[in-house]
Parts: sequence; structure tokens; C-alpha cells
Amino acid sequence: MIKENLYELHKDERGQTFIEIALVIILVVFAVAPFLSGLSGTTSEKLQDMSDKIGSVGTP
Repeated sequence: MIKENLYELHKDERGQTFIEIALVIILVVFAVAPFLSGLSGTTSEKLQDMSDKIGSVGTP
């Protein structure tokens, strides 16, 4: 009885694709996150530099 239930549970593959896709998405997020944090710092610096240059030009 228990052996049959375990066999049926093991044979049932519903939801397997969902779990696989979720794991791939999680891995991609963890792989990309460090690069995005570095990119945001660089972008912030560049935007601040542009803002300073625009502010130093003045208006006629």
C-alpha cells in the first residue's frame, strides 16, 4: 500500500517544468545581481558628472 503510493507519487511529474523554470530564473537573478549593483553605481556617478557640467555652464 505505502509502496504503491510512493511509486505513484514518484511517477507523477506535474509541476516539474514550473520548478525547473523557477530554479533557472533564481540562478539568473543571483548571477546578474552583482553586476547590476556595480552598474548602478557607475551610472549614478556619470549622471552626477553630467549634472555638475550642466550646472557649471550657467545661463546667458
